[in-house]
Amino acid sequence: MRLSKLLIFSFIFLISISFVSAAKINSQQFVEGYVIRIPQDNTLKVGQDYAFEFHIHNISDGTPITTNLNCSFHLYDYTGEHIYEGWQAEVSHHFDYGFDVNGGNFTTPGEYWYNILCFSPVGQKEGARFGGYNSEIIYVTPTGITFNSVLNNPILLILGLLGLALVLFGAIKGIPWFGFIGAVLFLMIGIYTMIYGFDTVTDLYTRSVALVFIGIGFIFLFTSAYEWLYEGGED
Repeated sequence: MRLSKLLIFSFIFLISISFVSAAKINSQQFVEGYVIRIPQDNTLKVGQDYAFEFHIHNISDGTPITTNLNCSFHLYDYTGEHIYEGWQAEVSHHFDYGFDVNGGNFTTPGEYWYNILCFSPVGQKEGARFGGYNSEIIYVTPTGITFNSVLNNPILLILGLLGLALVLFGAIKGIPWFGFIGAVLFLMIGIYTMIYGFDTVTDLYTRSVALVFIGIGFIFLFTSAYEWLYEGGED
């Protein structure tokens, strides 16, 4: 059966793609001035109030900066709209420059961004002597957890295993319509991932995985359909 000739290659390719982690966002830092450390995770739950805390250090010797500093925090939603701006010149908990953001700013799942800029002396926006900058992506999901692999999503995992089992059974037993049904399940996984991602967050990585599922689904679909018609013609 021609379906079995494509099975091994397609399966290995699919699994290798599924294990690739989503690309991380690199932070931008100045060569001299201040380093902004971000101790917290970057995945939030929809509607969750969140306290963003930052540690500021001298880039030359790592000394914590807790006085004579202004920090500006800017938040952008999944559409790129500027939805929050805050200023902080005093530390809390000895070292943290904090910004309390209301959960009403995180009502829709998706990718959010924030920028933080700190400079000194205080009150001198233009011509400041020292400064530091950082930017991070935030994932807002219904559960507060980001799934970065198909293997972490129960729905996709169950459909994928069921589709694979049907394709394998159809290839081994020579029953093309089993492979056809399995191919439809792969297409469903691809379409679901393209629209919703792994946890209602879509990006280049999830769309790439979706295209892999759709491509493999079409391979199995056309091969199974051809075998099905070919065997019917022989009868």
